[in-house]
Amino acid sequence: MTLVAFVNVVTRYVVRYSLAFTEEVVVSLFVWLTLLGTAIAFREGSHLAFEVLVDRLPAAGRRLWGASVLRRSHGRPGPRHVHSRAVTVVA
Repeated sequence: MTLVAFVNVVTRYVVRYSLAFTEEVVVSLFVWLTLLGTAIAFREGSHLAFEVLVDRLPAAGRRLWGASVLRRSHGRPGPRHVHSRAVTVVA
């Protein structure tokens, strides 16, 4: 991604010609990189979470919160498992 943007800048100022496709390539690569980073962070449990708020809830509140998050994120009820540093929920 950086290489494509750099090549475009160099060709624009040295050759006085801009490569037309580079902006679309850079934006597409940035989106893919963001999605890949999100998937890796989710798999490793380092995604952003509201752990500060959830940690202050009693155990029953954590279970209820976890179940509601699971139902909203999966869009369907049923047994799902969420593993986090703060709480492990089986809904």
